[in-house]
Amino acid sequence: MSENVKFTWKDVMKYREFLFGLAAVWIVFFHIRAMVGVPREGALRGFLSLGNIGVDIFMFLSAVGLSYSIEKNSLKDFYKNRIIRLWVPFLIICVPYYMWRDSVTGITLERIHCFILDTTAINFWIKAKVPFWYVSLATAMYVFYPLLYKIYRRERRYLILLGIVCVALEIFLVEKGIYTYSEKALSRIPIILTGIYMSDTVKENREIKGWQILLSLIVLIGMLWWQSSFPHTLNIMYDRFVYAVITIPMIILITWVMEKIKRFKIQTGMYKFFCFFGGFSLELYLVHNAITRILKYYDLLYYPPYTYYLWIFPVSIVLAIIFNKIAGKIVNTIPQKHSR
Repeated sequence: MSENVKFTWKDVMKYREFLFGLAAVWIVFFHIRAMVGVPREGALRGFLSLGNIGVDIFMFLSAVGLSYSIEKNSLKDFYKNRIIRLWVPFLIICVPYYMWRDSVTGITLERIHCFILDTTAINFWIKAKVPFWYVSLATAMYVFYPLLYKIYRRERRYLILLGIVCVALEIFLVEKGIYTYSEKALSRIPIILTGIYMSDTVKENREIKGWQILLSLIVLIGMLWWQSSFPHTLNIMYDRFVYAVITIPMIILITWVMEKIKRFKIQTGMYKFFCFFGGFSLELYLVHNAITRILKYYDLLYYPPYTYYLWIFPVSIVLAIIFNKIAGKIVNTIPQKHSR
């Protein structure tokens, strides 16, 4: 008798840690490429240039995962657990970085004020070019998630309406030149709302049918073709909306392929490799961001460009693991309810 060939959302979500790791590695190489500018053309360049999608993968999976947390915990414990796990790594990595950055040109009242805004993740909502903007976005998601989830539970269509209003507002603000520096966060609202909207689909372990997999492939190929054929013709915000559309088909296809090849050693190797990075993905994001900006400040970009891939990534891994261990010990000393 043949094996059960059904592919469900349970199959997708069991690769959650794998997808987090994949997204983290993709983002790291995207940032390195943005720093050194190589490769300048070809398929590899196109792949690395789409590293922004890694953020959307994080947002979607996090939005789904938070639905478990909010149902198992009180509101107080929900906030406590989420903020601790985000902010402990942020503070132990980014406070030293900001102490350096905000004092390297001299300590003034203005720089002290900037340091306070930086270390509270508020600065992203005030001015542009904040390196750890993901923490600002994730914090905002945690703060508003209970309200968004309550809206979803009361009437799903209200969440859809909210998504439409948010997209329209984002387009208006950016087209008018208002709040343009925060578009990288604002344009992620649709994928967060999509994650909330699909939380029941995941919990009910609905089957992902063959036509849905095929449609995902068509959407993914179509969007990637559009991106490669018409690059930079529109505001970057619209590109990020495209990334949001790509995200779910990409997650489905990646996990479907992983399921199909799970009998092969290459699948086991890939799974272990990216799950390894998934265990400290936040620290990896924070550490490599700090490293690349320090290099830029001291103008240390005169080595052959490809060498930066060879040493920034390993150095970031080592430091991220160290900070992950430190953060873990601190988190374990704080009483909290464990939740998914």
